[in-house]
Amino acid sequence: MNRAIALMVSVALSLVATVGCAAGPSAQQVRTAKLAEYNADTRQLLDVAIQVAQKKYQIEPGDIDPNGRFLTAPQWYSADGMRRGKSNQGNGDYLMNSGGGDIRLSLEVQVVPGPGGRSLVAVTPRVLQMMAGSPQPRPLVPDDPNMPGWVKGRVDQLAVDIHAAAKPYEQKL
Repeated sequence: MNRAIALMVSVALSLVATVGCAAGPSAQQVRTAKLAEYNADTRQLLDVAIQVAQKKYQIEPGDIDPNGRFLTAPQWYSADGMRRGKSNQGNGDYLMNSGGGDIRLSLEVQVVPGPGGRSLVAVTPRVLQMMAGSPQPRPLVPDDPNMPGWVKGRVDQLAVDIHAAAKPYEQKL
C-alpha cells in the first residue's frame, strides 16, 4: 500500500514538473536571452534567428532584410491567444467575421550591432487589435496596457529560443 501511494505521488510530482516546464521560460532565461551579446557578424546571427523562428512561424523571403532584420508573417489570434485560420476556417472574409479583441501578430527580429563587434538580438511584437464595431484594427505598442500577456510570452519564448541556438557565439563576460 505504501509503495502504491509513493508511486502515485511520484507520478503526480513528475506531471506537475512537466506542466510547469510547458508554462514558458523563466524570468532569468528571458533576461539572459535579452541581454546576451554575441561574437558573430550580423548575417551569421540573422541566419541563426531565421532558422529558429521558422520552426514556429512563417517567414516570407521578402520580409528578410539582409542588414539584420526580419518579420514573421502576420497571424490572427483570438483575444485569449488561440490561433485563428487565415480565412476564419472557410467562413468568409476574416475581418468581417472576427470579434472584438482579436489580435493580428507579427514578430520583428532585429540583430543590433553593438560595441566591439558584438551584436544583440531584439524581438518586438507588431500588433493590431480588432475593436468591436470598428472596421479598422488599432495598433498596440509593446508597453500598451491593452497588450495581452500571451503576446509577451511569445516574444520572450522566441528570444529564449534564439539565444539557445546562438549560444556558441555568445560573448562570455
